[in-house]
Order: sequence, then C-alpha cells, then structure tokens
Amino acid sequence: MYTARAHDHKSYYDDLSGKRQAVGICAEPARIKDDEEDAEDKILREKHFPLELLEQGFDVTLQHAQASEAADKEMILEAMKGKEDELNDMLRGRFAAVALRPLLEQGKSVEACLKLLETSRLLELTMNFKDCSTLTPSTFNEILTRLPHTLRSLNLARSDLGSQIGPQVGKAIAEYVHGLSLIHI
Repeated sequence: MYTARAHDHKSYYDDLSGKRQAVGICAEPARIKDDEEDAEDKILREKHFPLELLEQGFDVTLQHAQASEAADKEMILEAMKGKEDELNDMLRGRFAAVALRPLLEQGKSVEACLKLLETSRLLELTMNFKDCSTLTPSTFNEILTRLPHTLRSLNLARSDLGSQIGPQVGKAIAEYVHGLSLIHI
C-alpha cells in the first residue's frame, strides 16, 4: 500500500536515497534493482508511512473497501468468499507489524498491535529493532509471545538485538518461537 507523503528517504543503496513523494508498506522486503532490501532497509523505507494511517488500518474491513469499478469490487468479494475473516486478520496484522516500532519509539501502548499480530494468521514476518532505544527485554519477550501460531518465517535481520536485549535474546527466541522453518536474526 502506498500513500502520498513527501519525505527525504535514506537508503543503504546511496543511489536510491533522496526526496520522495510517496511511501509504501509491504509484507516483506521489497526488490531493489537486482537485489532485495533487508529488514533494516524496510524499516528505513516504512518509517515515513503516517502512523495515523497505520492505526486506521487496525480496523480495516476488506468487504467495506472501495473499488474504482463496481465490477472489480464484485470480483474481489467473490474471490474472498469464505475467507473474509482470515484475510481481514492478515491485513490488520500487517498494519500492526509496521506500526509496532513507531509506537514503541513514541512511548505509546503497543497492546493493540500485539493483539492484532497474535490473531493475524501471518506466515511470514519481517521486523527490525536496530537502534530502537525503547525496546526492552520484557517488551521483546512480549512481542515474541504474541506472534501468531501460524508463523513459519521470522526475519529480524540486522536488528542488533544482542547489544540491545543482551545475551538472553537467543533464549527468548528459542523459548517462544515454535514451528518456524526459517528464522533470520
């Protein structure tokens, strides 16, 4: 999802840094040239997405969304039939995953994010907490305990959790994250 928002974008790919007129969020790291951005680059991109729009996404219901053509909406609703709850949970979970860090950094409650993540039915999740000074060991443990049971891939790459959370980071991940086929730290 993209929204118009003028901002100065910093990228680890120097030739991709500069002024932008829009910002997007997506489920996983985006493709950049012939490479894929990592979790840290994803956070650098998504931090410009307005928090108030992310929070509005906590209550989104796909069945009430607008389409530019009535026929398109009918086709989409037909394709969703029987999966409405699952798809709404997944979409809300995506909004929550992106909103989690800015809420933490602003000292706001993350309870709504954690509830949505827990029920999101997400299979893959990418998050990054590098230089997030408000992330505490107890908050990190709470995040881990609230990840969806459906999760199969967790990407925390380049989060530098060892220096932020300390040596207990590995124990916390091992204790709370069951059933993952892939974990990238």
